[in-house]
Formats: sequence, structure tokens, C-alpha cells
Amino acid sequence: MQPDWPSLEAVLPALAPPAAEAFRRGNTMKYAGLLVLPAGFFLALAALVLFPASNPGARAGFVLCGLTVEALGLVVSVRGHLEAQGPKANGEDRP
Repeated sequence: MQPDWPSLEAVLPALAPPAAEAFRRGNTMKYAGLLVLPAGFFLALAALVLFPASNPGARAGFVLCGLTVEALGLVVSVRGHLEAQGPKANGEDRP
């Protein structure tokens, strides 16, 4: 028998009212992008610190992965900002 868990939308307002409002407006994508940006930065930084200079292929590969993660975080963050602004930010004039 599975427990009858309440939905996230029902529980979130009781836990954190500002977070609930952000969840309803769709700001979670914006925040996710802003959290992924430093993750990519630290991945690239860790590659430079941890991989020796004698292995430039592995070092370059991890730096490239870190930069890719940063770019993905930037894209997600920008898309989250565009969605939060509404249809006019996307070039649509429909009501």
C-alpha cells in the first residue's frame, strides 16, 4: 500500500511562501541556471589544479567540459529570465 503524499504545490506554500510564489511563476529554471554556472567554473578550476601539466589532453578535456557546463547554465538562466518576463520578451505580441 502506497502512502498518499500531498503534491509539491500543496506543501510548498506552507514551507516557504516566497519560494512557492517563485515556483508558480516559473523562476526555478532561472535559479537552476544560476547554480550551474559556478559548478562549471569550479569544474574547470579543479581540472587546472588536479591534472598535472604532463597530461594536457585530460586537462584540456575537463576544462572544455567545465566551460560547456558554464555555457549550459548561462543558456538555462537566460531562458528562465525570458520565460519570467512573459510573451513580449520572446517577440510575441499575442495577448
